[in-house]
Amino acid sequence: MARLIKTDGTEEIVSLPTYYNEIRFLSRLEARWAVFFDILRIQYHYEPEGFKLKSGECFLPDFFLPNTSIRSCGPPGTYVEVKGSNEEYHKKYSIFWDFGLEKPLVVFVGMPPPFDDWHNPGGTQFLPVKDGCWEDHPMIFYVCPKCKATKIEFPEGHYFECNLCGTRGADADRVADAANRALKYQFVFGRGTK
Repeated sequence: MARLIKTDGTEEIVSLPTYYNEIRFLSRLEARWAVFFDILRIQYHYEPEGFKLKSGECFLPDFFLPNTSIRSCGPPGTYVEVKGSNEEYHKKYSIFWDFGLEKPLVVFVGMPPPFDDWHNPGGTQFLPVKDGCWEDHPMIFYVCPKCKATKIEFPEGHYFECNLCGTRGADADRVADAANRALKYQFVFGRGTK
């Protein structure tokens, strides 16, 4: 994000388009999330498709994670949206809810949360259920210490069981390292450096 001073003297916060891994992200924040996913070896597709919702509004989620599930609720395949502020989140809340009626979505505000940061609110899940949409939070990324499978889960130990191999526990250090490295990743003139 950058400050833009308008000719009338007012300020506006604008996104900085940023290149990373030969992809043009609409904001530096989205590019940092891509760094986080790459460090954790989470496969992602950036803005793969847009959707017209039942409300008539259109929605283009930031990421689709084809091999990552939300909790243990269903098959892999989760959409992720990232927002720079709670204000942005609340402006789009009804869109997130409408989308959650049809497809699994997790919305994160700000940077990827370190696994052990209990003060970070984490993400909010919007899951389609029989009679509507189920919203809950906080949600964090879980990595299995044995097979490295990923899911987005509640930050409570009794949920840390791998959907694939059944291993209990979580690789918290790996997630925290990925979050810290994504935060420190250097972008030069809008492009990422190795």
